[in-house]
Amino acid sequence: MNAITSTRYASAAATGETWRDICKKVLEELEGVKTDGFKPNIGFLYITDALATDAASILTLFRSVTGIEHWTGCAAIGVCAGGIEYVDMPAISVMVGQVPENDVRAFHAPAQNVKLLQQELEPWLNKHDAMLTVVHADPVSESHPAQMIEEIDALV
Repeated sequence: MNAITSTRYASAAATGETWRDICKKVLEELEGVKTDGFKPNIGFLYITDALATDAASILTLFRSVTGIEHWTGCAAIGVCAGGIEYVDMPAISVMVGQVPENDVRAFHAPAQNVKLLQQELEPWLNKHDAMLTVVHADPVSESHPAQMIEEIDALV
């Protein structure tokens, strides 16, 4: 476990026996690098597929403990952090960041429902220029991720 920090971001990762033990390790690492001026409001949560069935509980715990509402992420065969790869084992990698509150907008794009996405994003997009979009797509979705990205791009 190594926490990596900058003035606006911090990351930590860990492995262990249970999702609760791993979460505790990661949260302790993040707590250890907190500074007075650092108030993260966005999080990236990556878990290995060994923890996929516990994803909702893990996310709920991270939201509760960190106070960060906006999270994105995924489950995969492995995660990376601090130059270490965790493959075929239970592991969590987290990055939290601080961005101006009005400069971030989390959204969920239901497959094949661009109209709903447009209704959700349009009021925000009318007031902001979208500069970067981080997209996580479900690899088993019926719609191709490239198609969804094209549809999101057309909105912005």
